[in-house]
Amino acid sequence: LGRLAKALERFLYRRAKAVVALSPGMAAGVVAEGVPSERVHMVPNSADLDLFTPGEKDPDFIREHGLSNRFVVGYAGAIGPSNALEKSVPEAARILAQRGRDDIAFVIAGDGKCLPGLRETAARLGLHNLKLLGPLPKRDVPRLTRSADLLMTLFADKPILALNSPNKFFDALASGRPVLVNQPGWTRELVEQNEVGVAVPAEDGLAMADAIVRLADDPGRAARMGVNARRLAEQRFGREELAAQVLEVLQSASRG
Repeated sequence: LGRLAKALERFLYRRAKAVVALSPGMAAGVVAEGVPSERVHMVPNSADLDLFTPGEKDPDFIREHGLSNRFVVGYAGAIGPSNALEKSVPEAARILAQRGRDDIAFVIAGDGKCLPGLRETAARLGLHNLKLLGPLPKRDVPRLTRSADLLMTLFADKPILALNSPNKFFDALASGRPVLVNQPGWTRELVEQNEVGVAVPAEDGLAMADAIVRLADDPGRAARMGVNARRLAEQRFGREELAAQVLEVLQSASRG
């Protein structure tokens, strides 16, 4: 099945007048399959600048989940094997609790194959600083992102995942919050080059805990990163601008 899928992939690449890749790594992968570089266009996923906006924390959300006066580390998205939250978040929460950092709390929203195991681990370790909300409607996700002080984009320790273009990353930028990433690919480069967050190794709970503490103890730095994040979203990842790029690719292909 794998060989058949690969053959179909190459066939479609060869027949396509244009290929849109969602990240630089994906674009390089398409070129490596023999597609001329001039037919490959990199257009990433976009930031929804209208739905996700900076602003004050949602007072009702904070009250509902007991987050008053706490540094909130948020995550909204899939909770599956490719995200591997269970391999780092509970360990980071345990370390922070052990250090007496009751002022820091994780808030995780989403669903997936690994959610039951994550719940079991949180209960077994008595992690009161790890709140698992389950799935949220898309319209309610901004309540979480605005109420967070740091937003996470997490993936398993698999090299192929470093090539991705995750929606949650761009939503975090649009929300004007620092972003924690754990992949060595282009999202880490964006984070470090634009000072919009912090990067840690994948599946490393200790490194995650240390990075969170440093940011929680430096609110000025966190605020600067949030401003930079929103600016980056507006300058490079606005939906209308990227849609225009895709439209140009389509029009060019149809003319060709």
